[in-house]
Amino acid sequence: MLVAFFVRHGKEGHILSAITERRGRTILKLVFGIAFLAIFASNTNAMLHWSERRGVFDDLCYLRQAHLFQRFGVSGLDTDYARDDDGFFARALQDIQAIEPSDPGKPVCHTLLASGKRVIQYPPGTGFVLALFPEGHQVAPMFIAASAIILALALAALLLARSTRVILACGAIGCEAIYLMINPAKASYSIAPTEPLCAVLGVVTVLLVVDPRPRRALLGALIAGALVGLMVNFRITNALLAVGFLGLFGLDMVIRRARTAFIQGVLFAVGMVACTLPTLIANAINAGSPFKTTYPAQDTTPPDWSFPTAGYYVSDIQGLFGAIALAWALWLVIAAPTAASRRAGAAVALGVALNGVYFMTHTLQTPYYMIPMITLAFATLVGDLVVIERDGDLVGSCQEMPRIEQGSRGV
Repeated sequence: MLVAFFVRHGKEGHILSAITERRGRTILKLVFGIAFLAIFASNTNAMLHWSERRGVFDDLCYLRQAHLFQRFGVSGLDTDYARDDDGFFARALQDIQAIEPSDPGKPVCHTLLASGKRVIQYPPGTGFVLALFPEGHQVAPMFIAASAIILALALAALLLARSTRVILACGAIGCEAIYLMINPAKASYSIAPTEPLCAVLGVVTVLLVVDPRPRRALLGALIAGALVGLMVNFRITNALLAVGFLGLFGLDMVIRRARTAFIQGVLFAVGMVACTLPTLIANAINAGSPFKTTYPAQDTTPPDWSFPTAGYYVSDIQGLFGAIALAWALWLVIAAPTAASRRAGAAVALGVALNGVYFMTHTLQTPYYMIPMITLAFATLVGDLVVIERDGDLVGSCQEMPRIEQGSRGV
């Protein structure tokens, strides 16, 4: 009887403890959910007070591209400055004259080509997204819509999280992702549409490495390539987001001897090229060839291996987030218990490292160049935590890949 008493009360104590832990996790989710909504509301309030004439030349070119799309439709891909016959861009330059008095009055952020044409240097994607909103009220709605997508994805991850550590990771990264949509994302209109797609691409990356079924793996590679291609239409350097995927497929071919990996690489490239077509067509119209750039010479200089901007990025918040993502990814590569997590870590580590090297050898520096890769990295790493925790059976059925140990190869 004494034994039965302790067993019964021991079970009751265990149940009570489990209920308490569950309540604690629910409260933690509620706290982070409120934090997400508070940051989003604060950002939205600030965005609603933004001016579309803040004195940044790049802004005006994105808005001019949007104006061309609204005025000419698909023909708006032709950004020849001669098409400013309605004076839209000239008036925009006059509007910021008091803010930027050094403006010489020439069509800034346009490139003078050998043909004599002056064309917008940026790809057409950001202008296309801005064109979805009414002229004069384009920037704030675009940023708010993009932030809402990030908010929805952060809340979804938080709701799916089960353990306290995963809830903490989802909460911290979610707050960071929502806040980044105003600082430093506001520095460039092209970051607003890029960020939600980076977050979605992180989810696709996790599903790509977790699901062992060949058809799903091939479809995942095609979708991932398509998302990278879409983002190239916002920023040409978004093409660097492909590095981690191509490296992962290459490692799969070499280490796992996975024949599917070659097909994945092909499908990824097909998806990427297909969705980059708007930029290729714009290049053909404006520069004379799909593979000629509309960027000026200073943006197409070869890498400077003295790493002239390394100090800037190391001391900037981009450097801190990049270092955290890289360390987290390398830990997965070395110590993760599942092949899926090690593969996700390998893709992130390759992407962050090579993006960092590229931008540190680039002569220009900005507070947002590395943000797309950082968002992709954190979305992948948090997604890996959530999926591994919830779908251990599926993950465990993945084809095994050896861990990295001293004297052995592995991803």
